[in-house]
Amino acid sequence: MDRRDLIAAFGPDLEIESFDENTMTATMRVPALAGAGSENITDKAGSENISEDEDSLERVPIKYEVCDTCEGKGAHVSASIDAHGITQSEWAEWDQEERESYRSGGYDTTCVECHGKRIVPEIDWENLEGRNAELSKRVRDHLEAQYEDRRAQAHEIEMGY
Repeated sequence: MDRRDLIAAFGPDLEIESFDENTMTATMRVPALAGAGSENITDKAGSENISEDEDSLERVPIKYEVCDTCEGKGAHVSASIDAHGITQSEWAEWDQEERESYRSGGYDTTCVECHGKRIVPEIDWENLEGRNAELSKRVRDHLEAQYEDRRAQAHEIEMGY
């Protein structure tokens, strides 16, 4: 599946519950570890005994990065046009006007990831590592597992399951 299709089907890579642009922090749901001792902002009692199968809301530092999907342009060619490439024979079937329209952005749509903003919030890993290495590992593990799940789902869709 094309990246544009993946984002349209499953949402952005980084699932954020809330984002505070003033402090450049985001709240995201990550699997909690029993007795991990990380700050759980939803737990008013300050308990550290969270079962392993529960998620906790955690604040993580964020920075803006140029959108990978549109490469900072705010738009990209519609995935329905060239998601799997345009073959030489397909290109030959297009008339000169269609080719020029393709080259000049005539088939472009607003970016599915940044929604035209050209930038996307990303985890500030260096800042997170320095502040809380245990949380950083939990977030990395969570995002890697999420990525693998999405790839498996995309493969199943491609195979027609």
